[in-house]
Amino acid sequence: MVKLVCVFVGLEESLFFVNIDANESVGYLKDAIKEKKPWTVTGVARKLHLFLAKKDSAWLDATGVTAVELDANGQLQGFEEMRATRWIRNAMHFGEGFHQEDGQIHVLVVVPKDYLE
Repeated sequence: MVKLVCVFVGLEESLFFVNIDANESVGYLKDAIKEKKPWTVTGVARKLHLFLAKKDSAWLDATGVTAVELDANGQLQGFEEMRATRWIRNAMHFGEGFHQEDGQIHVLVVVPKDYLE
């Protein structure tokens, strides 16, 4: 089980935590986010876009994440999107030996525009 620190990009209500088995897929992480935040994720979980909160191979912290913005089309540029069919423990995501450290943000969550209207 890993504890991931997640942030909704572009929303006031932002920081939250999700506990998930590292052997689950990113698709299950989307479901866990919807379950944890049903008033924010009002549509189907599969439409969420999840990104690794990394810049230059380093995890963002709370200060770094405040500078993250969506472009005019509601897209997030410059971050690697997590693939729904890959495991949390996949080396492209968190890897086998993932250990979170104090102050790190791990997942940037982009909610589709139509969920916010």
